[in-house]
Amino acid sequence: ASVDLAALLRGTLSLKLLVTSRATLQISGEQEYPVTPLALPPESDFLPQGYAAIELFVQRAQAIRPDFALSAGNSAVVATICRRLDGLPLAIELAAARIRLLSPQDLLARLDKRLALLTGGARAYPAAAFSHSLSSCWTLASNASFAN
Repeated sequence: ASVDLAALLRGTLSLKLLVTSRATLQISGEQEYPVTPLALPPESDFLPQGYAAIELFVQRAQAIRPDFALSAGNSAVVATICRRLDGLPLAIELAAARIRLLSPQDLLARLDKRLALLTGGARAYPAAAFSHSLSSCWTLASNASFAN
């Protein structure tokens, strides 16, 4: 992918790309902006509100199912999901998207097979997940300068 992206950049002088990856692309002019894990509630917090990881999960779940709400019945499970995903924004977004078909309890039960759960699904969805992730990453990196 990095070869193709480098060719695009060479062919279009005004083009700028924002790419998420666990590794750098090794492309000339590349700037790295690490995205750190979101704040997580301690395990002793049974009504975890006000933590970035929980808020992201709820926002993305509501984008899929508008009736989804954090409640006394599911908040501990949602917090556990976010902890199991290490507070990583993209993982939380991909997990929250599964709320369409799975309850938080079912989602948590399936997290033992994390990679299969978070990467399976419709081919059209990754673009939507990527778009939402970009929005989250942009918010997190809002203090960084993206101007060249």
